[in-house]
Amino acid sequence: MPAPSRITAEQVRAGRAMARIEQGALALRSGVSLETIKRIERLRGPVAVNPRTRAAILRALADLGVEFEFYGPAGEGVRLRSTSLDADGAADPAGRALSGVAAAPALAVPTLSPGMLAYWDRNLKCLYANEGYLEWFGRDRSDMLGLSIHTLMGDELFSTNEAFIRAALSGETQMFERSLKKPAGAVGHTRAHYFPDRDENGRVAGFRALVVDITPLKAAEQSLADARSALAKTRRDVETVIDAKVATVAALTAERLGRKADSRGGAA
Repeated sequence: MPAPSRITAEQVRAGRAMARIEQGALALRSGVSLETIKRIERLRGPVAVNPRTRAAILRALADLGVEFEFYGPAGEGVRLRSTSLDADGAADPAGRALSGVAAAPALAVPTLSPGMLAYWDRNLKCLYANEGYLEWFGRDRSDMLGLSIHTLMGDELFSTNEAFIRAALSGETQMFERSLKKPAGAVGHTRAHYFPDRDENGRVAGFRALVVDITPLKAAEQSLADARSALAKTRRDVETVIDAKVATVAALTAERLGRKADSRGGAA
């Protein structure tokens, strides 16, 4: 079959419906901006997009078992080869399987690390969050989707992170570390990356947040620091003992030499 030279808006809408994923999940899987996905689905008929965008959408939906028909007797259409399943083997209408399968090429990390992944639009509303993100913040998927990042973080944390958020919305990739208190009360350490997401016109449509739990790393660093501190203290203690012994020996030697000198003087 020759490579497709076009796709239609109807095919994209129908394919996404068959795969049972949200627009945000398709954007993450394909690496195509959410604004572009929305624009495509608002249209009718063939969609004018560049070949790279078309190929990315086709590949993302094909990974979910959606096959595009271009040259069949019925014309252009789509069909479902298989169903994307979640960890329990049930069809996942929210695209939850993204946390365990191929992800957006721009990130290419969910299958490589236990990171927390979310997508925030330009209005700072959550359009996608994987299981790691939901677990960390103690949220259900239904609560998370559409939630503002300010509400999720609270005033204090949002104020601390706002400069990084605004920078990401200005098109600048961000990376920083934070110590956060989880809903259960435990303190965890994270390293966050904010990746700006641009539409086809180069405008920032939102950003992808990849947050990695580095609590074990920080614990190891603290253990190393404690070991170095203990070693330094031991060294100081040993040096103190050695200095005291040297001083004692020096004093005894001086005393003995003085006695010898006195005895010689008396003999003269």
